[in-house]
Amino acid sequence: MTAAHQPRFDPAQSRAVLLGVSSYPHLGLAVPAVKDNLTALTEAFAAAWGLPKRRIAVVSDPTADDLAGYVEDAARLVGRDGVLVVYFAGHAVLVGRSLRLLPHEAADTSGKEFPVDRFVAAARGTDAQRCLLILDCCHAGNASLDLPSEALHLDEDRGWQLMAAVRSGPALDAGPDDLHTPFTWALLGALKHGRKDAPEWLSPAEVLREAGERLIDAGYPAPARSPVEFDRGWVQNPAWRRPQRRAVPFPHRPLGSPADQGERAGFESAWPARQVPFAGRVPELARGGASLRVPQGAVLPVVGPRHAGKRYFVDEVLARFAEEAGQLDEVALLRLDIPNSSAPEPVLGVLARELDVTIDDVTDYGMDYADAVRMTLAEELQRQLHRRRLILFVEGSRLGTRPEAVRAQLDRLLKLSVFDRALVIIATRAEVQVSGDIKLRYLPVIQLRELSEDEATALVDQVLADPLYGGGLTITGLAEGRLWTELDDKLVRLPGVLHNGVDELANDVLNKRIEQPGVEHLVDALLRRSAATVGAGLRDVDCFALWTGTDGKRGRPGALAVLTAWAITDGLWLSAELLEAMGCGLTPQATHHLVEARILTQQEHDGTLWHDLGRSTRHALNNALTATLRGSGGNNVYGRALVDGAELTPDQLDEPVAEAMFALIMAMLRQRQRHPANSDRHVMKGVDRAIGCLDEAMVAGYPRLRETLTKLAAAHSGDAAFSPVLLEATAVVATDEPVTTPTDAVAPPAEADAPADRPVRATGYPVVAGAARLNQAMRATGQSQQVREAFVAAADAVAEAIGLAARDALSHRLLKSIDTALFIGGRRLRAGTSLLPARERAAPVLAECARVAGGSRPDLITVAISWLLNTVDLQLTSGRVPAARATLGTAFELFALMPEPVTLRDRFAVLQMRHRLLCGRAREQRTLAERVATLTEATAAVSEGLALSGSDSDRGLWSMRLCGVATLLVAEQPTYADQAATGRRVVEELTAAWGSPARWPGDTRMYVWRLLHAVHRSDPDVVSQLEAARRTMTLVLTDGEFPLFPGIEAEVHLFVAHCLRRNNRFAEATTEAEVALECAKRAHEDRPGARSLLRELRIQRELGGWRAEIDASPRGGDAPRTRPRDQKLLHRIKEVQNWLAEQEHTTWHHAVLDLWCHRARWSSEGNLLAAATPEGVERLERRKRLRPEDLVDIRRVYRIRRDKLDGHLRRFSHSIELLQMEVGLERQYRRWLGVGEKLPDEQGVHRRNDVDNSAVWELIRTAEQRWPDHPGVLEVRAEFHRYIWEYRQAIETYRRLIVTASDGRGRLRYGLAMVEAIVGYAHFGWPRNNPDPRPLLLEAGELLAAEEREGPLLEQLVILRTRVDLELDREIAWSDVENVATEIMSNGGYIEGVARMLNRRRSGDAMVTSLADRGVWRIAEGSEFADQLNRVFHPTPRVRLPADREVTDESHSTIADLLRENFTEVQLLRGLGAVYLRMAELRRDPEKAVKAFHFFDGCRVFQQVHLAGRVTPVTMFLMARAILLAAQLTSSADPIAEPCPWEGHSWLEYAEQRLQASKDQSVGEFGKQCSHFHKETSKLLRTVQARQGMEKMASQRRRPR
Repeated sequence: MTAAHQPRFDPAQSRAVLLGVSSYPHLGLAVPAVKDNLTALTEAFAAAWGLPKRRIAVVSDPTADDLAGYVEDAARLVGRDGVLVVYFAGHAVLVGRSLRLLPHEAADTSGKEFPVDRFVAAARGTDAQRCLLILDCCHAGNASLDLPSEALHLDEDRGWQLMAAVRSGPALDAGPDDLHTPFTWALLGALKHGRKDAPEWLSPAEVLREAGERLIDAGYPAPARSPVEFDRGWVQNPAWRRPQRRAVPFPHRPLGSPADQGERAGFESAWPARQVPFAGRVPELARGGASLRVPQGAVLPVVGPRHAGKRYFVDEVLARFAEEAGQLDEVALLRLDIPNSSAPEPVLGVLARELDVTIDDVTDYGMDYADAVRMTLAEELQRQLHRRRLILFVEGSRLGTRPEAVRAQLDRLLKLSVFDRALVIIATRAEVQVSGDIKLRYLPVIQLRELSEDEATALVDQVLADPLYGGGLTITGLAEGRLWTELDDKLVRLPGVLHNGVDELANDVLNKRIEQPGVEHLVDALLRRSAATVGAGLRDVDCFALWTGTDGKRGRPGALAVLTAWAITDGLWLSAELLEAMGCGLTPQATHHLVEARILTQQEHDGTLWHDLGRSTRHALNNALTATLRGSGGNNVYGRALVDGAELTPDQLDEPVAEAMFALIMAMLRQRQRHPANSDRHVMKGVDRAIGCLDEAMVAGYPRLRETLTKLAAAHSGDAAFSPVLLEATAVVATDEPVTTPTDAVAPPAEADAPADRPVRATGYPVVAGAARLNQAMRATGQSQQVREAFVAAADAVAEAIGLAARDALSHRLLKSIDTALFIGGRRLRAGTSLLPARERAAPVLAECARVAGGSRPDLITVAISWLLNTVDLQLTSGRVPAARATLGTAFELFALMPEPVTLRDRFAVLQMRHRLLCGRAREQRTLAERVATLTEATAAVSEGLALSGSDSDRGLWSMRLCGVATLLVAEQPTYADQAATGRRVVEELTAAWGSPARWPGDTRMYVWRLLHAVHRSDPDVVSQLEAARRTMTLVLTDGEFPLFPGIEAEVHLFVAHCLRRNNRFAEATTEAEVALECAKRAHEDRPGARSLLRELRIQRELGGWRAEIDASPRGGDAPRTRPRDQKLLHRIKEVQNWLAEQEHTTWHHAVLDLWCHRARWSSEGNLLAAATPEGVERLERRKRLRPEDLVDIRRVYRIRRDKLDGHLRRFSHSIELLQMEVGLERQYRRWLGVGEKLPDEQGVHRRNDVDNSAVWELIRTAEQRWPDHPGVLEVRAEFHRYIWEYRQAIETYRRLIVTASDGRGRLRYGLAMVEAIVGYAHFGWPRNNPDPRPLLLEAGELLAAEEREGPLLEQLVILRTRVDLELDREIAWSDVENVATEIMSNGGYIEGVARMLNRRRSGDAMVTSLADRGVWRIAEGSEFADQLNRVFHPTPRVRLPADREVTDESHSTIADLLRENFTEVQLLRGLGAVYLRMAELRRDPEKAVKAFHFFDGCRVFQQVHLAGRVTPVTMFLMARAILLAAQLTSSADPIAEPCPWEGHSWLEYAEQRLQASKDQSVGEFGKQCSHFHKETSKLLRTVQARQGMEKMASQRRRPR
């Protein structure tokens, strides 16, 4: 900075006190370099600061009194603009946390130390408002605890700033060959040599920064400083060099000019240069410059009328700041030019556009969409700032003059926390008080009024002296001040009006209308401006027609209409080729004459001739358009001036200008690829500015033009975070009156077949209108089902319009907007496959457009491929594989037409398309090996894109893609080693691209976490999984340059907790889960939303299960009481439901949260039977029957829950999640009705009704109509088929789901479910049902062989593979399985064996709590299982150290391996029991049946533990089935060696009792199975009992009498 603009510490009002103790006679210490320090600093302050030596007090070996006295004397002499500098070198000690300096007389005894706060006391009460304390001693940084740190304000910077040699610990002394101590040496170097990247005068902070770098380079520790830092200049910077001034003509090139059109406005825009010419505003510039140095958050309002030069004034302030600051690495400038006020979010919408935040970037956090966008904007702005200070310039003149409306919009922006420390400059036409929730200081308003007469004269002189404005043109009488004598009007002394007048005068002189300009000519130009001149110029070249048609035909819009439309876009450059193609009369010859008449300007860029409207022309046409709305007759000055007396009406201009606007914008967008400099961004900015022009008119009018503009803006905003317009307010006003035009531009009447309510008649308009409706429907709020249906209807309409439109009417930007809206809207609204008809209808049209255009239009090829790939995804989701392959083949054909990339952006586009194509191909491929190979190739393409990225934004985008495709690859890779290698490779590539994980942005860390979580959850080794989880936590949660996304921290800690539990480290796991819960709560506080609440509730529920308290056993007849941890969760659920009720806007995440709350409540209550039975389930099982009053209670509970779901439906509408809960509730209710209701048959016998599932099927069929081919609905159907044992139907549905799966894990999950259904069909459904299950079993075997991989589903896969092999009579290696099963079973059955296995596990030196610990398993006192455990473990658990042979291998590919690790997993136990049961059936082996029973009995154990003593009917059925089979094979009622749990009864009787209980609680096919085997058991029991009776009688006969 220069001395003229940077505030400084005045040397004339400053004092310095240099204190140094070189020796301590009572301590035997010495610091000999202190004397040299004092001498050198005295010279340096005099030379660098200009402080006279007489104002420097140098005190060697001071006493304690000297330390205080010299400082107090100096402080009295400091002025208000000066600074007191206190330097001390010597020894210091810490007394507690307080720093004490040691004076010369210090001794070993305490009391001689000098507290630092005595310096503060010495300066108190004086004018020394600013004090600088420099300490070169031990523990110097601790002085900050004793110094006041007052907040800094503009012109109020005060307090004590600290410059300390070290943060803490001893300071280093000078070496034997050194003159100075290291810290003072570094200070002297900074004062002598300065800093290259700093301003002309160095502040104390900049001196310390330079000194610190010198210390670090020399190997010394870094110095310390206090929070208070003065921004004033202190010493001169010898390294500073005055920057060269750059003269830039005024005005700037308009936005959108050829040289600027590729640039973004955000942080990539250059700081403005000094304005030439610029006159006046001297005090305002000084205040503006001072405001830029405010260190805290503040708002600087700049207020003035139109043409007051607000934008140019702020640019001048910023330019001077940039010129004086030199390096701007620590400051970021962001400009927001608000184009119109009619957008839903005019300010935030522009911020989103400048930051390149699209709707796809907005993460739906389960909050109101507008809040989610604001949150995303804050995060992206924080990321791009990268710890720099923000200066935000909001050009809000077009927000209007109503302060309350302007304030509402600006406050919505400034409420974002990222602006708390920003300087916000707001240029408006009305003064508004904005403060960002009182977080920002409101600085005094800078009011821009008219210039003084002298300033206005100087500005005119400067303008006329510029070649752009006449080149040295002089005006007679201007110097004598005659202008202001003849024109006493403040309006013309506004800078903008002066420029317009000078423009007009220059045109008159250049066109030789005026020979020698005088003041009277300038006055005339300022008054009449340019309307008539423009009109005359257009007439001269025959460009004054509104329509081009002749002989009664309307034709195309004429030149006047095109130029008027062009004018209100305010700054778009058009090529000569485009103007000629418009067919409006602007031929090359006409444009040449218009350039000669100064109506158009031109310049050549990259071999293309570009045109823009001159400033006067733009103003004239703009004013002529808006003035017609303000009245007719004498009031319509500009309209009459333009047409030489004739009067234009709004009706005359509306239709032709609307037609011209549509044709103009669409032509520019279609020629984008041919003229890449004419970017889409600036074209759409022109549309926004045109809307702003109409908004500023403040009068309703031009309905067709407004409708056209709003449709154009909305149609091309498919990826915008906010819609740029409010479509509801833009209805077309139909008129029956004929449209008239000026006399020399007569237009024919409208064509008879043109619709009266349509703004324009161009062939491409229906596509634009359809796209606008589509984008409106995508952003609509309300019930999700209604919004979804409206969106699908809009998609069908726009697809039909694309099919009917002319191919040359479809621009790349429009098609891309539609494609993006369909993709994002379909995902946000969960539209699913409902959009497939629209996609398929338009796909051939887009493919044909791209094919015809060929390699000359890569933009059309790109959008066509994107459309086709999105269609492929929907086709695969619908199960239409052949159609998807055909569509994918077309996409690859188009990709082959792509030209060789020239620029980096072209290369990025090719790599992105290749990546998407390969991902689409992988999804439709059949074998695992093919998918892995294809996804590996796709990963390589993304890796190349990441390596080529040069900016953080590109790196972030390619990092996201890399993690995404790697996650797909990991889901397909068969071994954990391959998956881990992929994870490591991705981390290495990201680290190479970013330099360090600390530089990863928050979203990149989130993607890395998701990838590594997908990798490590597949680790079969629990020990290595825990180590990997901790490494991941260190990698993801380490402090970095960017904040971590909220909630990710909680997920990481929870994953580590799960890994700890798998290693039996339960206490550590609980502690880690508590940390996860606290992180989840903080995430919700930082970002309140449904997703954060759901995450918190899930963690709280899981944690509650881990640290559950022991249940008290209910008294006789009492219902089971809710656990304390459940009460805490239920209380939190109630709070969440109250929060949901208060939300005005709801999303899908709100609906999911509401359903989760209901499900959690119902889970704590139990199923319908448990919730309806107050006496408890165990009591009911003893009764064996449902009473009529039980059914009444079940109906009551069902009605309550049904009402809850109906209420959810009314508020949130339909969803797949709601369907799942409805089906679950309905099938449960129908089951209990079937169990409990008995009606008399024809013979009067009361028989149980068969279950009526019609209500369930009606729910599923309705959902299938609502969501055709939706995987979620198919899954519900498949699960219900399997629930009611309709295995054939379940198999067919799962077969469809396998095709629809989007990744490898989904495909595997559906495949395993299908195999399980096949095995169930083979076991229970055949031979009674046809066909033979063997073909299905062979298919199942092939599927398992093809999809086998390590991961969370490996247990189920291994069990099913064994069951399939068993059904196919294949050889199975059972030796190891038998050994492990024997170990688990022991001699006392499963309970004793599993307890021994649990106690065998060790974790370090801590023995794992055994199963007997009721706190682990939540076992109620007095329960049957508790008694069994007490008998087993009383008085203490038996512990045996593991032998060497019991160490398991790392491979987990067999049942034995899985069983050793997961012998308490119910799913595994049931699967293994099923294997043993089937083996016993096929091989007639009773021992296998007994082992099957023990495994099923293990399931019973854990079900009783986790289900409050209840056992499911399926488990009871399987136990009884195993007993029955063993009894049949041994012909014995007691086939099991252990005592029967039913005392006094045989095992066969126990089986009969279990089957009866299952039968009483079952219906449908399963109920029939229970009845069948119950009859078999009763029959066998009678046979055995009869045989036993006969044997007893025979024995009695043989007994001797």
